[in-house]
Amino acid sequence: MTETNVDKWTNDFLKTMSLKTDPLAEAVIKDLIADNDFVALRSLFTQLDYNAESTEANDLPKTVIDYFNAELRLPSWANYEQIRIGQNIFATYCPQISLLLNFKSLPLCYSCKNGAKVLAATGRLSASSGDTSKITRRLLETSQMVINVMSPGGLSPSGKGIITVKKVRLYHATIRYFLLSEKYNPRGWDIFEYGHPINGRNGRDIDVVFSTDFRWIRSIGCGVDRI
Repeated sequence: MTETNVDKWTNDFLKTMSLKTDPLAEAVIKDLIADNDFVALRSLFTQLDYNAESTEANDLPKTVIDYFNAELRLPSWANYEQIRIGQNIFATYCPQISLLLNFKSLPLCYSCKNGAKVLAATGRLSASSGDTSKITRRLLETSQMVINVMSPGGLSPSGKGIITVKKVRLYHATIRYFLLSEKYNPRGWDIFEYGHPINGRNGRDIDVVFSTDFRWIRSIGCGVDRI
């Protein structure tokens, strides 16, 4: 890391990142809710829950279909050779990396104050009367997203990873909408204290925690050579 990069990660910069979200996905959700189209919204998330490989269902609103058809390629700075190497390593050590993801990476993420605030508000990690199905589902959803992204070809324009990430972005946009709405969340959300729900800083934190898997897999006896 260069000195310039070190200097970049100041408290002021991180505060700015906590206010950055996802305007493209948020516009889709706002359009559906503005039209009072909660039937379409429920239908959308019913389909997303099944994580279908195709998003071409006829009953999806046009704004949703346009969203999934846009930006199918990675940014110009993406290094496809490095992505290929990473995906091959994941394919070789998938069970070990998945183990570390669920028992080390995710618990670290869930223990962070701002992220935990969102999870508590949505009840996504709450057990009721001993029923842990929500927790199990949350872990499976995250694991499936990682598998789809990290499988060979997952980040190609027609890859499973691209579709899965876009679906997750819609989930997050919906959570932001309802947590920031006085109508649906009368208790309010303290943006000064927590930033926007599921914001750009949260995303960078998750990138760091998930990326440490490469070093951790050595700690459980996997012989990964330096790339």
